[in-house]
Amino acid sequence: MISNHMQIGAYLAIIVGVLAADCRQFAIASAPGPGTTGRLIIHETFEADLSNWQAEGPHEVKLRGGKLHVKTFWAKEPAERSGQFVWLKRDLPADFRVEYDLTPLSDSGFFLIFFCAKGTGGQDILGQKLFGEYRELRDFKKYTIGPVNCYHISYRRNEVADCNLRKNTGKHLVKTAQLEAVLPKGKTAHVALTKRGGHITLRVNGETFMDWTDDGKINGGVYGAGKIGLRQVYDSEGAYDNFRVYDLTEASPPAP
Repeated sequence: MISNHMQIGAYLAIIVGVLAADCRQFAIASAPGPGTTGRLIIHETFEADLSNWQAEGPHEVKLRGGKLHVKTFWAKEPAERSGQFVWLKRDLPADFRVEYDLTPLSDSGFFLIFFCAKGTGGQDILGQKLFGEYRELRDFKKYTIGPVNCYHISYRRNEVADCNLRKNTGKHLVKTAQLEAVLPKGKTAHVALTKRGGHITLRVNGETFMDWTDDGKINGGVYGAGKIGLRQVYDSEGAYDNFRVYDLTEASPPAP
């Protein structure tokens, strides 16, 4: 017969095991992604609403199944209206890491990220001056050849397997990286964009898509804090989830 002490001991072991499992689960849920340091400042699961986001463009932006769903179509006239932005309303710090999951739902489509976006005079790009008055440059040209400084990077471009990084204003192509294949339709990919100082990296599913360091010679310096926006162009459809931002301002630089 099992003694009372043995029964109590068995119960305590079960309780400790459950608590340990809960702690492990919490650590996994709250921990940053692989190789990430810094403080988590934004975690968007797209379960509630889009109050933290600003859509710019004529296309479909909605929540569906707990994900941000964006669908665009090709429009010949004017061609720049063929795309859709979804901007995070909060500025990102100068040094950051952004991670999210993307599921392409179309065979075609141009998928990009715009980041460190700020007016050439330091204005908020979502303020009245830039967002409200520059209608003639909406939406794409305003951010590439207009009164906005930013970087933008493409990581899925129809059937072309490459990744381009540009520095604006001026649409300066600073680097092109060849990829093994286009991200497949219907398969979720984990996207991770990191910026520390002038060093910019983009990794998708752990694979390096882009690695470039801005020396500040183009447009008079390295860009810092500003807005980040997701963009799709042409006939495209995609679903976004688990959008996280880590502040790397006080984080130690990665080991060499």
